[in-house]
Amino acid sequence: MTLYRYLFVIGIFLFSSLLASSGNYSISIGERDKDRLLVLNEIYNPFTEEFFVKSKLACGQEVLEIGCGIGLVSQKLAGIVGEKGSILATDIAKEQLDIAGSLLEKNTPQLTFRMLSACDLGVLGEKFDVVYVRFLLCHLPNPRAVIQEVKKVLKPGGKFIIEDLTGNHTLFSTPVTRGMEILHYFDELQFQLQESDDKYFAKLPQMLIEEGFNLDLLHKSHPKLDCLRTRKMLPYNLYTLKNSLMDAGLINHEEYVTMYKEVEAFSKDLSIDVFSYELGQICATYRPDCIEE
Repeated sequence: MTLYRYLFVIGIFLFSSLLASSGNYSISIGERDKDRLLVLNEIYNPFTEEFFVKSKLACGQEVLEIGCGIGLVSQKLAGIVGEKGSILATDIAKEQLDIAGSLLEKNTPQLTFRMLSACDLGVLGEKFDVVYVRFLLCHLPNPRAVIQEVKKVLKPGGKFIIEDLTGNHTLFSTPVTRGMEILHYFDELQFQLQESDDKYFAKLPQMLIEEGFNLDLLHKSHPKLDCLRTRKMLPYNLYTLKNSLMDAGLINHEEYVTMYKEVEAFSKDLSIDVFSYELGQICATYRPDCIEE
């Protein structure tokens, strides 16, 4: 057992009473997470844009985006649907939406931001051609509850497009390094605090079928972090988890500083191959008549 695995087990044993039963999103939001999201977008946007084409997103469609964060994909969606369509981009955090508004590159009257929980979509009282979500469901204790909310706002025959990581273990390096062990350690702490399942994506196709969806497309991509710019995501991951893990008593400041320095040095060593989290993509069509009574 590695040192960090040992610390993880001891930490969970000592501080399990602090875990919220409903889960707790552990990543910092607002300006503290902005740089990480910008780099994350650079890594995954080419795959997202290609999948939008395969999913046949088109001009004039009405799209609901859940968990839009700082709105980087929202702008791409607005460009696809054009002024004849509409994008309602939602997030539960006002801090994220404030940044999203500040990052708008041009006038996009078809794009509207709104503060809204993914578990309360029914209050919208309208139906959409497409519902889109990226890197959100894996952080929730009950992703099926969000799928059931999506059904309230998706037109029959409408599309549900989901992009998410397929598991924390898909972030890896060759050779395995101490820096990568630290990253996995932080991931384990994060998902334990959130009470969410980083491997839920494997269950997602069957979950969608049970909820009345037909699977149209399923694709996976595994990006390599081959430059210093994209590798900044690695220390950013630690930086944005620091506050929640310290508040839970799972790390202290001295431990964090030591581990951060190791990950930062590891991220700059281009002699080590690093692959980011595998991206899973699903496009499913809502067919309420397919649900068996």
